[in-house]
Amino acid sequence: EDLRTNSDGIARIVPGTARTVWLRVESAGRVSLEASWDLRPGRDALPSRHVVALEGGALVGGRVVDDEGVPVCGAVVRIRADARGEGGVVSISRQASTTDADGRWMADYVPSALDALAIRITHPDHVSDLDSRDREQPSIESLRSRAAVSVLRRGLRLDGTVVDPEGRPVAGARVRRPITGGALTE
Repeated sequence: EDLRTNSDGIARIVPGTARTVWLRVESAGRVSLEASWDLRPGRDALPSRHVVALEGGALVGGRVVDDEGVPVCGAVVRIRADARGEGGVVSISRQASTTDADGRWMADYVPSALDALAIRITHPDHVSDLDSRDREQPSIESLRSRAAVSVLRRGLRLDGTVVDPEGRPVAGARVRRPITGGALTE
């Protein structure tokens, strides 16, 4: 359930019978924060008031190209950063930026005081990252100056036919791809 803060920045949450209360607080151009409380006996006490301070986000960005230097349009770039904020844990890994026709992307929701960021890039026609450790990471300086260049290798094409034990085509067979990339056409 999504709530919006009122003109005073207040949102009221009634946990009811929930065993856990989890919040994700976000606003455009600000660093998102998450907070949670385990309400089982002997665990966390839910505070009567909790203040979340959303700092203004710093702008970072870069460019995604393929292994021939051609811009990759439509690549999804996710940034991971581990830090604590006032009233919660910094949570920007759920947000994403998409590259434009020139392969450029920008994000304005990154904490300004970070020493390191990690990016994960996915695209259906390219070899996508499973996580941020799959590629050499750009420097924080190149991300802050929006000069970082990341290279995605083109994916391979695999054609095939689904048949039964007698070699006859099987109509309606479900063919799935992993969530990490690859486009299915027919």
